[in-house]
Amino acid sequence: MIDLEDALAPLVEHAPEPPDVAGVVRHGRTRRRRRAAVLATTLVVVVVLAIGAIATIADRSTPRVLGPPADVDHVRVTLLDGSQLEISGPPSLGLTHLEPSFNAELDWYGQGIPQSPNHSFTVQRDAPVESGTVLGNYPTGDGHELVLYETADGVDAVVQYPGWALVVHWNSDPTSWALWANGLHASVGADGFLVIEPPHPWRLGPTDAPDVQLGDAYGFFGPTHERCLGTFLSSDELCSADRVLTRAFSPAATDALGDIDVEYTPAPPTP
Repeated sequence: MIDLEDALAPLVEHAPEPPDVAGVVRHGRTRRRRRAAVLATTLVVVVVLAIGAIATIADRSTPRVLGPPADVDHVRVTLLDGSQLEISGPPSLGLTHLEPSFNAELDWYGQGIPQSPNHSFTVQRDAPVESGTVLGNYPTGDGHELVLYETADGVDAVVQYPGWALVVHWNSDPTSWALWANGLHASVGADGFLVIEPPHPWRLGPTDAPDVQLGDAYGFFGPTHERCLGTFLSSDELCSADRVLTRAFSPAATDALGDIDVEYTPAPPTP
């Protein structure tokens, strides 16, 4: 083992004399003090250099950590046409705790139908609690069943899917429920969301309601919503870069509107 003091002694011997101090001090004592001071200083330098070398080595072998990611909640939802929205915002908004619901319209574009079979509908987690009489049952094109319930305002048509209920609120006007039910072709994807792929001549389109709504706080329309193509937006509305319209449904939600970011991904092409 190397004696550090002996190894550093030559450096100490050649170190410059310290400045004179008040009083008369014996040469030997001064030399010992000087030697101890230089030795201590040298030890500090050696330790600092060693620590620096260790830090350099560790830095070369250890991945750089730039700090924790931004504290942001992300909610990704798949719309009924298969496109997706990623909605981001600070955790204080509670976006991950808001239940999503979806809206669309299934329209017939064929010929020779005497009664309009077109209906808008909502896809939500739970079916409404129905107490009215069951007026009819109709098979859907995807192998499920549309059940028609009597209500005070007309009828509710309900189809149960795994994790979701598709609900049509309708008045008492005549309509072709059997045809409409046959046009329903829906399935639950790997991400747990319901996607509807109607066969020709049926088409899936938007309604006046949001394409997706998070609880009672926010609704999202898009992309290329017509209001985003204009120049006027109300204080409770905001458009993203790809013209997805976000609408707030309460004063508190309106105040936080600027903290929400929305990214749109188109549906994959149909094979």
